[in-house]
Amino acid sequence: MQDAWMTRKTEELQGFTDRNEGMNFFAATKAVYGPPLKGVAPLLNADVTTWLTEKSQMVKRWVRHLRRALNCSSGISDNFID
Repeated sequence: MQDAWMTRKTEELQGFTDRNEGMNFFAATKAVYGPPLKGVAPLLNADVTTWLTEKSQMVKRWVRHLRRALNCSSGISDNFID
């Protein structure tokens, strides 16, 4: 019974794809898989020893990472820029 249901859903999704009906395709996919999960995957700390699971810890980790990545000095000589 579940195989028959899955076969019907597969054919339905393929039909939406063939007819370029993106909205119907995603609505049917959502009906099969359910709504997307709201959550955040755990993140490793800078020294890769512990998992950060609280949102505030993750935000601080991203701030440190982006500051380090975006505020690095350029290795390009000013002569080449002008």
